[in-house]
Amino acid sequence: MHYVRAVVVLLAAMTFSLTALGQTRSAIFIFTPPSSAVVPFAGLPPCPGPYPAYYCTPTPIVRYNNTPLFGITEYTETVDPDTGLLDCQYLDYGTWTVTSTVLPKASVGPYAGQYAGVASQGTPFAGPPPTPANGGPCTGTVGSATYMYLPIDFNWQLERNDTAVPNYGPSATFTAQWTGEILCTSGCSTNFVVTVPVVRPTGETSTFLFWQNSYGKWQVTLQPPDDDPTFDFTGEKVNEVYLNDQNSCPVDVPHAPSSTVVGLGRFASAGAPGSFGDSVGWDPCIVEYVRCVKRTPCGFGIQQQMQIMSPADTTFTNYGSAPNYLSSVIYGNIYVNLAGKLSVRNGIGNVTSQRSTPLSSGPNNRQVQQFPSDKLSCFSSLVGFQLYLKLLGSSC
Repeated sequence: MHYVRAVVVLLAAMTFSLTALGQTRSAIFIFTPPSSAVVPFAGLPPCPGPYPAYYCTPTPIVRYNNTPLFGITEYTETVDPDTGLLDCQYLDYGTWTVTSTVLPKASVGPYAGQYAGVASQGTPFAGPPPTPANGGPCTGTVGSATYMYLPIDFNWQLERNDTAVPNYGPSATFTAQWTGEILCTSGCSTNFVVTVPVVRPTGETSTFLFWQNSYGKWQVTLQPPDDDPTFDFTGEKVNEVYLNDQNSCPVDVPHAPSSTVVGLGRFASAGAPGSFGDSVGWDPCIVEYVRCVKRTPCGFGIQQQMQIMSPADTTFTNYGSAPNYLSSVIYGNIYVNLAGKLSVRNGIGNVTSQRSTPLSSGPNNRQVQQFPSDKLSCFSSLVGFQLYLKLLGSSC
């Protein structure tokens, strides 16, 4: 009697019934070759199901590198009736056909429209003899002692952290069919989930754009790793955490950290690696108030830790070698000039705006402008109006 069965092995065989003495069956053996895999990643998604319906990479593969995921060989195995040994003979390695689009597909940024990578039939390679689980090793191998395996290869090409598995990865998905000489003659499909390491910015640079009243407007550009200089973070979310907020001005106005999306907003520029805007300064009425109460110069200094979250993440991750430093100082006084029966009142002096990072510091990251203040600015915000009420009836 002739048996046609599939023995699936991922470095170790799955259990199947023992081949009876003198009987021959066909089987396939899967071998995972040594590849450029990186350290295990705790965030790998749970595989939706067992092989052969699904195959999920046990560790992330290296980006931008053609990596064999595993190879298949087809062979026959027969128990010798005289020796009881399992004789195995190589048949063929079959063919691979990719039958679906590789997802994800980038939807924003300079790589919009590009798919995650390319799946393809690889180059056959010589591998070890099969190791059937319940039938024992192929100790009585006959025929060709060389077993050729046909791999399915994957090359992650997208320079982004997009993922086809939400909150995991970055992971790509695709479907491929393996067709054999005796087994899977009509093609056996497998759904693949391939994961690569997430890429983080090494830091950021700050470029001063312009003044908006007493606020300095800055463009912040993320810095990709040196070995991936054209990586794009557009669409990822950044968050700021204030580690230390020192304020010498007589106003109890805590600075509220905020979040934004890389690449969105009027201060962002198109293209990799991605940028966003930040404001550093004081409410115009606060400038007026501290000049009125004669507490200048005064200002704040903040240590700012930046964080990022990609589509493959569930939480924010710190980036940068050290915290950033934000500062704004108010100078000047209120001057009253008498002109006949009229008095002209002016708030005169400078304000500063500073946003320094480990990758961009020095004099260019501290901007100064002369900013005239007045009480009318206090009607543009709730904080300002509260300060205006404090000034009523004062000599200022």
